[in-house]
Amino acid sequence: MTRAPDDVGVVVVGAGLAGLAAAVTLARAGTEVRVLEAERRVGGRVLTVRAPFDDGLHAEAGGEFVDGGHQILHDFLQAYDLKLVPIPSGQRLFRFDGTLLRGESLSDLGAEAAQDDQTIARETARLASRIGDTERPWMSAADLDRHSVGTWLDDLNLGRIARTYQQIWRTVDYGAAPERLSLLQYARDERLWQRAPDLMSGRVKGGMDRLPTAMAAEPGVHVVLGAPVTAIHQDDRAVFVTYERDGTVFTLRARYAVLAIPPPTLRRVEFDPPFERFRQDTVAGLEMGRITKLLVQTRRRFWEDQGLTGRAFTDGLLQAMYETTAGQSGDRAVLTVYTADQTADTLAAMSDRERHAVVVSELERLYPGCAAEIERTVTVAWRLAPPVSGAYSHFRPGDVTRFGPRLAEPIGRLHLAGEHTDQWQATMNGALASGVRAAGEILSRLP
Repeated sequence: MTRAPDDVGVVVVGAGLAGLAAAVTLARAGTEVRVLEAERRVGGRVLTVRAPFDDGLHAEAGGEFVDGGHQILHDFLQAYDLKLVPIPSGQRLFRFDGTLLRGESLSDLGAEAAQDDQTIARETARLASRIGDTERPWMSAADLDRHSVGTWLDDLNLGRIARTYQQIWRTVDYGAAPERLSLLQYARDERLWQRAPDLMSGRVKGGMDRLPTAMAAEPGVHVVLGAPVTAIHQDDRAVFVTYERDGTVFTLRARYAVLAIPPPTLRRVEFDPPFERFRQDTVAGLEMGRITKLLVQTRRRFWEDQGLTGRAFTDGLLQAMYETTAGQSGDRAVLTVYTADQTADTLAAMSDRERHAVVVSELERLYPGCAAEIERTVTVAWRLAPPVSGAYSHFRPGDVTRFGPRLAEPIGRLHLAGEHTDQWQATMNGALASGVRAAGEILSRLP
């Protein structure tokens, strides 16, 4: 069944942080806005998991860390009176080539590792200093886009421990192996951090999903859930957005639309007129990282027996680990295993039983005797398979100069948002900033 078009001021496609930031900004300015979300929840890549954990625990399966340099994210949290729980510091375990080490950072893992750590810091600062305008890094250092982070690391001639650590850390940080990361993106990101404010870091008390839930509840923000967009037509007067909901086809007619969904999701929408070749290449070519998070409920915090915080790096299937329930009450806890790229794919392809067995086996290598304390494992895989569209974006060598200059450029009456369009790429801060920007562009066009 198909219904006649309804009129609305602006349609926002996607109820993640980018789409909700656009909707909130438009609604506060008095513009009628409708948000269409394919899933039955808001938040997008923000996903707080509560069931089936015991004792009221919750864990973050998606966006999690509020970094001290993320000013716009802090502003939104403050607007909704959402507080942060600090992330405890302390020693972590490192397991490389079967050898167990412990320390708070790479520099604690021996004289060679400490010297390598200084080399990495010095050379990273040198790269960052080449970036003038972080919004247009290709203007000052386009040549860096020809190189990968992996090649740069190799050229530093690091020792085994430092090179292994960097391989794991950069992979889980970006959602892709360093060999597929543009050195220009890395330099831009480091320059951003040099200029960022020094605010509190932590996790949102009560769960990260409290932010998108509060945004969706703002007056004037009308969110339609379970409404995947199938087609978008635009002419010189209006945008027509077609979506399905409970077996019925609806069309909204609006003056403008915000596309706040990642490129892989855009591939599932029919556009009329079709995108120009550059836009087609962007939608098809911009790469998304793959992340698999294993959320492991434990009977107690057994890592504290060794004076540790639960943080670890390994060269096995459990690449990075930390406790995601620090600050939550009770003896039970949830340990997050954070994996990326091919390791994430390997784990995602396993059955639940196989993944749980891997978790128990690998944690036993770090904490002998802990198997009896492991109660359950919940898996969330952010990979390129519907309805998921990967984790967050990254630029391969050549992509910053190829895609960067026009990623945020409007397409007629369509305005683009999402972390992939912002200089704070791959972050919640970038998603929010992009939504505010897209809304501002539309407001500037309204009479």
